[in-house]
This record gives sequence, structure tokens and C-alpha cells, in this order.
Amino acid sequence: MMLIHSFAFYVASLTQLQEPVQVELGLAQSSTAGSEVAQVYIGQQVQWQLDFWLRQSFQQEQLVSMFRQELDVPVQLQWNFAAAMPLPPEPGQLTLVFNGQLAGATVLPARHFGGEAYLGYRVIQDWRPEVAGEISIPALDLSYGFATQFREDLLNGRVAEDGQTAKRSSEAFTVKILDLPTIGQPAGFHGAVGQFQLRAEFIAPAPNADFAERPELTLGLDVIGEGNLAALEALPWPSESGFHCLGIRAVRDPAAPQKCSFYYSLQATQPGLTHLPALTMAYFDPRWPAGYKTVQSQSIAIPSAFVAKVDVAARAVDAEIPRNPLQPSQPEPRTAVTTKLQQALIILPWLLLAIIVWRAYGWRQQLVRKTRNPGQGDTHQPHAAAKALTWNTDAKLLAYELAAYLHCQPAALVCPNLSFKLQQAGLSAELANQAAATFEALIAVHYGGPSQSPSQSSIPDFIQRLHHEVKHPPSALS
Repeated sequence: MMLIHSFAFYVASLTQLQEPVQVELGLAQSSTAGSEVAQVYIGQQVQWQLDFWLRQSFQQEQLVSMFRQELDVPVQLQWNFAAAMPLPPEPGQLTLVFNGQLAGATVLPARHFGGEAYLGYRVIQDWRPEVAGEISIPALDLSYGFATQFREDLLNGRVAEDGQTAKRSSEAFTVKILDLPTIGQPAGFHGAVGQFQLRAEFIAPAPNADFAERPELTLGLDVIGEGNLAALEALPWPSESGFHCLGIRAVRDPAAPQKCSFYYSLQATQPGLTHLPALTMAYFDPRWPAGYKTVQSQSIAIPSAFVAKVDVAARAVDAEIPRNPLQPSQPEPRTAVTTKLQQALIILPWLLLAIIVWRAYGWRQQLVRKTRNPGQGDTHQPHAAAKALTWNTDAKLLAYELAAYLHCQPAALVCPNLSFKLQQAGLSAELANQAAATFEALIAVHYGGPSQSPSQSSIPDFIQRLHHEVKHPPSALS
């Protein structure tokens, strides 16, 4: 993995270079342009370098193990970082203890301080930040045992008589995690961060495969480079390529962490195709100056042995497509119909509730208007309507006429002094007495009384007379 910039933090100052142990905590693949704080981007694949140095003479003569298990480097690293993950030692690595587990370390070239040789060791930790902001990186602690006096034992060999333990630590520091810029971001960007190349190839069908029965081609696409390969998704297949993508299969080999392969199963949809199209990938390069870049694979020629077969298969597919421009080429997908039905079922109850509330509000407003203004309502011509009314309706019409004239509810007309009230309202004594007598007779008949009821034809005539004799009759009936 390319080292863009590293940060080394020493416990020992310039006057303490004779310390037997030194610890460094480094961050590879970061940027410090214009800032003293280490900077990385969201999704960027970086490496932590956990380094420590032991003075060669100290390691050979005084360093003792603190563990029962025999280790190549008898020390323990402790790093209280959430992303820390001890990995088992690989072939060729030296063993030590990291966060309480057996881990592997690589050997660094020796270096010299103050005339003394120091042996270096490194533990690698991968990290891919996912949230923007500043985080504090804890110090790396190294614990070890040593002694200054030893004795020879017949059974155990060289045994320390004054065994001691000590700890050295690196400095803690801050890392700033940056969001990926939105300015200049390509439309086809799908989160790839790093440096990548594309390599495409035609994958021939198996020798025993029946191409006529299953006319599929396979395009292999390798994404090679350094970055977040483990999180990459397959590139979308171009819709105007003349091929229909039946499926994509991703293959990641732990033995080759710098490569990710995608296999596209394709079927030709039009005749005359001789090449598989090139694919384009947009990615963000965090190296200074950071920015978006694109890379494109090469167009792959279809082998001549398959060109004719692909053409035949494409013509068969092309023949199945309807050519009537007035008909859709395909029925609406079942999922689309189901989705629309679900949307209608969700909206329908709310629509019905809105209608009920609206109608209820209208009825309430109508009731309020009748209560407050009993003399107002639907207009009608009493003289013309009286000829078509039934007996019960004629009685109601008279009650509404009198109530409107007195500006009261029809129920208030049932009183012992109705004639007197009508005279006070402006009717003549004769007309008031006749109106009161007619209304009282109608009430008695309605409730089964013995009073003689007026004739059915006399009520409309009386209402017409009432309108002629009253100087200011009501303009509307309730």
C-alpha cells in the first residue's frame, strides 16, 4: 500500500535517545496539506502502523518474557482504539501479544541512535472511516519485562533475579475525517475511494455448455488497485449496449486483497453485435490534490466462433418483441400493479373520512343557520305552492307563515293569546282571530281533538288573503 504521508510520535526526546525502548504510532495514506492535523476521507482505506524499537543490546541481554508461551518478541502492545483488531500471525511474521491476543509483526530495517543499533517491529491495522468529524486517537502502549541481574540454573538456564516490568507509550493525536466533496462529483459515482484500474475479458462458456439452449455470454471485470475494494459494488450495466444483463456475480479473494472481480451474464437483444461494450468507473482519489477521476475498461471483441451464434440468438429474441406501435412492448409489471393497488387502498380511507367530515360540517352549518334565522331558508311562492300541498303540508305552511310573521319558532305559536300577538304584530282583529282559530283547529285535529277542522281548500285561500292584507309580508319561508 502506497505511503502518502506518515506521522511518527516518539516518547523519547532528543536528550533521551538512550532509552532502550521507543514506540511510534503512524498513519499511512493521509494528507496534511495546509493543516497540522492528519486528514483522511470517508471511505478511504488507510493503514495504522504500530511501530516499536528495541535497542539491540537491551533485547539480547536484558529483555525477559512476561508470558508462559514462547514468543519471538516477548512484549505486549495495547491500543484502546475501537478499530483495533488483532490478526493471527502470517507465515514469515514474528509473534507477540497485541490487545491480549497472539498477533504477528514484521521486521523493520535497523536504525541507529547515539551509536546504538535499534531493531524495529511493525504491526499493521487497516481502517476505513465512515463518519465525518475529528476523533482522538489513543496512545499506543508497549509493556515489557527486563532484568539487570541473572543467574544460571541447571534446569531453567538463564534466570532473572531482579525481574521488572515497564511501559512505554506513544503520543495521542487527532485525525480529521473529511466528507467527500459534492462539487465535481460525477453522476456515475458509487462510493469508490482510492486508486483503481479496470481490466475486462471474455469468459468462454464451458466446453459442454449448450449455447443454443442457453445463449449467454460472460464478461469478467477486474477492479484492481488500492482503496475500499471490499465495499465496492458492481458497476451498473449500460442499458443501450445491445445486451441484457441477466445477473452479476462478485468474487473477492482474501489472498488477493487488491483485486475484486465481477462477472456479468449477458444475453444479446439485437443482431449484428461483435463487441462487448466498455465499462466506465468513477472514483475519488484522496491523494494530493484530491479529486474525482474516471477509468474505463477496454471494449472486448466477441470471438468469431460465437459471433454467428450470438446473432442467431439475438434474432430469436428480437422476433419475440411486438412491433405494433399502438401496443406496449411489455405488459405492466405485476409489481407495479400491486404497488398502485396498495397506494389506492392507503388513500381511500382518508378520502372517505374527508368526505364525511365535509358533509357533517355542512349539515351543522345548515342547522346553525336555521336555529339563528328561523324565518330564512329555501324561498318559495306560498300562493302557487299552496294549491299543490296536501292537508298536513298545508297546516305546516300556515304555521311557518305565522311564525315568520311573528319572528319566532313554529312551536311558539301554541299559546293561549295567539290572536292578541298577531294583532300586536300588525294584523287586523278579524284576520288575527281567523288565523288563530284556524291554527288552533289544525292543532286539535293533529292531536285527535273534537274541534272541527277547516276545509283543505280554505287554507291556501287564507294564506293568499294573509299575504294580500299584510303590508310587509315575510320575503322567505323557513
